[in-house]
Amino acid sequence: MPDWTIRPFRSMADAAPQYALWLEATAHLPRAWRSCLRNVEHQLAQAAAAPGCRLYAERPDGSLAGYIGAHPPFEWSPAAHGPPSEPLGWAIPFGFPWTFPRDPTLEAVLYDEMARSIPETFAASRRDIYIQRFRETWTEHIGFLTARGWRQLKRVPLLGDAAEVRRAPPELSPVHMSELQSIADLAASDPTATDVTAEQL
Repeated sequence: MPDWTIRPFRSMADAAPQYALWLEATAHLPRAWRSCLRNVEHQLAQAAAAPGCRLYAERPDGSLAGYIGAHPPFEWSPAAHGPPSEPLGWAIPFGFPWTFPRDPTLEAVLYDEMARSIPETFAASRRDIYIQRFRETWTEHIGFLTARGWRQLKRVPLLGDAAEVRRAPPELSPVHMSELQSIADLAASDPTATDVTAEQL
């Protein structure tokens, strides 16, 4: 008998445990995006209207053992979404069943439940293809989907450059009224800043 039950999204209270599990489940993965709680909450906003698009495996004590999600269908046009170069029709981003500690049995159950749930959850929407993307080094995750009939449509290289790290000044000091004109002048000299006057400041 499994020591978890599967349930749909309930409320935004699901965001924090989901994010904590994601950090644990992806800690060993090369270049896994750390995301942030605000991003998780943004993604979950759609689950309020379609609770079946997010499924959670909950232990008897209420702790999270795993989760999986999908996003509403959108029309894939190469001009708007990049590779692959051909239209894909209406695409559904289909998530991976993240578990921690890693549990292959639970991964399979979550995947199967999500595949069963999507036609009901998005019954009013056209659905042509499920999509997902992984880094090439995530071989276990790619193997999981390949074993379930998924195929690679496109291999897309990622380009990057070193980021400039800006550090805050070691100390902040209060601004005096006599300095407001200098601040306004500085803003006026920056083409990306909003012009303000000393009086507005």
